[in-house]
Amino acid sequence: MTAINTTAREKAIIMQAESVLPILNTKPGVWPAKPIDPALPIKFNTRRVCKENAELEGYEPHVKSSGGAAWIFDFGTAKQHQNYGADGNYYFWFMLIGKNQNYKENLKAIKCPYPVGTRLWVRETCFMWKSPRFGFAPATETGEVVYMDDPKLKDLYHDKFVIKVMEPKGTGNWVKRSSIHMPRWASRITLEVTAVRVERVQDISEADAKAEGIKPTMYGNYAAHGFALDRDAIGAYQALWNSINGKKYPWASNPWVWIYEFKRIV
Repeated sequence: MTAINTTAREKAIIMQAESVLPILNTKPGVWPAKPIDPALPIKFNTRRVCKENAELEGYEPHVKSSGGAAWIFDFGTAKQHQNYGADGNYYFWFMLIGKNQNYKENLKAIKCPYPVGTRLWVRETCFMWKSPRFGFAPATETGEVVYMDDPKLKDLYHDKFVIKVMEPKGTGNWVKRSSIHMPRWASRITLEVTAVRVERVQDISEADAKAEGIKPTMYGNYAAHGFALDRDAIGAYQALWNSINGKKYPWASNPWVWIYEFKRIV
């Protein structure tokens, strides 16, 4: 019998600045997700490209497997049925189009990066105070961080990629840190994955686009975190998708994506 690892895993996930604001407007510890300010959007879904897209050419989701307990997963429902492999990881199954599902050689298992129960600490772009003597604050301490939505940003100015304080306090400077370089101690948002599924990016529904933080405007159209306007939420999300993934996985290529539903913990 396969051993199931139920220990909560913690992993980092990068979020664009436009995605952070609707997450911050989502009440922590509340599920289903509720807004702090009803006038502003919330975000409790995120779509991430499956890195195995090239391998999945000619495959389709495995709708119903042949009775083996390790193969159970129904892509035709909204409910989550994850597979545990012998290594304790979670897998999803794809099947060669037109082939017999009863033969394992016609199936391909794709490992889920963030299975249900995973805790995700959010990495986001920020400014960090850097001391010539100590550098950035050590990971064991809470250093000084200014986030992109912080009003303090108006007191900073840009000088050759170095952010300095208008009225410096001692020696040092503010340095812009991209999201990939954010240390764990600087993260202010923790999420928990509550459901996962796989689909083509163009299969997104209006409801799911809104769950991605797309909001209606006073003019009757939709905005993607202030980036794009469209007559519906899907259209606005399409513009947002291309702004982030357009070079490698444009909307028109309709890639396979992981859809992670999450609740905000902190």
